[in-house]
Amino acid sequence: MDKIVFGYDLYSPEGEIPNGFNIKHFGELQDESWYLDRGIKKVKTNLQENSLVSNTNFYNSYVEKKSVYDIVRDRQGDKEYDWYYLIEPYATFRTTFLDKISKQALTEIRNYKGKLLISFIQDGGFGVDQDSFEVLLQFIRTNNISEDKVYLIFQDFKLEENLTDTFDTKYNFYNFNLAQLHKSQEFNTILHNPGFNGWSGKIDQVGRLYGEDSIQTHNVFLENITEPKKDFLFFTRHWKLERLLMISHIHKLGLDKSKVSWTNKPMETGPSVSKKLIDEFLSYDNNEEVVDLLMNTSSVLDIQDITGIEGYGYESKELYTQTYISVVGETLFFQDDNFPSGYLSEKIWKPIGHSHPFVLLAPAFSLKYIKEEFGYLTFGDYIDESYDEEVDDWKRFEKVKQVMTEFSERSVKDKVNFLKQVSSILKHNQDLFFSMNSKQYIDKVLNFLR
Repeated sequence: MDKIVFGYDLYSPEGEIPNGFNIKHFGELQDESWYLDRGIKKVKTNLQENSLVSNTNFYNSYVEKKSVYDIVRDRQGDKEYDWYYLIEPYATFRTTFLDKISKQALTEIRNYKGKLLISFIQDGGFGVDQDSFEVLLQFIRTNNISEDKVYLIFQDFKLEENLTDTFDTKYNFYNFNLAQLHKSQEFNTILHNPGFNGWSGKIDQVGRLYGEDSIQTHNVFLENITEPKKDFLFFTRHWKLERLLMISHIHKLGLDKSKVSWTNKPMETGPSVSKKLIDEFLSYDNNEEVVDLLMNTSSVLDIQDITGIEGYGYESKELYTQTYISVVGETLFFQDDNFPSGYLSEKIWKPIGHSHPFVLLAPAFSLKYIKEEFGYLTFGDYIDESYDEEVDDWKRFEKVKQVMTEFSERSVKDKVNFLKQVSSILKHNQDLFFSMNSKQYIDKVLNFLR
């Protein structure tokens, strides 16, 4: 068959229910739009939160979707072909989907030409740990599935090595940073589609239309290079230990010298969890003044309710023209030393897309990855980037803080000179980011499956 074939346990002419979906929630979908042509957003509340699997629709243009039972009938009719049983975890990688795989699908994967494909590219990081893969490995072995029939597509540049070192597995693995592709497509759409107002289609509380003239192109960077600026730009939506500690560090350097966002209504935590996180923060950094700020105030940069924003569709060039360096607080920082994450979200691509220098609160070797894998350049000739090679999370955090302290102590003249020195790097990165060939990027994934 010309197209890659995906097989589903629950499939009708109107569309498929995601493989791994807990059927006890089926009744909740009756008023929801789970059909093929309507996308992921409609099913977000009922489907994803209950099952933590989804239809991303990412592969729709490149595959043919069939019922597992049609695939069986084809095989029995001497029309056998390779096909994939696709499972797409959402938000968190939880292996509860394994016991929802039909016996028929398992039989086809084990004995015939079916293959198990787990594609965790819509999000990443959370749940991608040793415990989860021990469960997955046990399931695969218990069901006598050959390792060469297991395909994994994850946004994690360390996962293949982790699996090999920890479990000595030989699964088919592809690291695919979908966030880079989506962010590049968004920036290009903003630049080349007049009137585009962001994927959200909303107007924020300060009256700014998202997406309208909201990218700091390199020419805009050059035009504003000597304009007065704050030192650092740091976005905080989710409360996490490293982000609270970073706010405290910036506070000690002079909060008025930087642009920092936070909310006193952290979206993922209730009062008890917030208190536990604050207590943990205080055990490392006894900055009661920052606690008071976090608990009783919010800092607005461009959007009043930052609990409602997402990683896409909310760009504002002014925040980049008005600051020297982005401090990127990636999704994961503190983690398991024995199974370290290599997940990078859309956050790292924002300063690159805005022609902005950055330091990175992220897993070790993230800078190395984006340089070697994609050809981006970073700023090691002008700031100390040895933090990227530090595998100890606490030591890496201290090194990032030291970079920021040293930069904050520079004169305005030296800070402007820094921007001039890194200008060619910023242009190279933005040009590379804007010129991403989505077809070639996606073809690599498809060739992995063929």
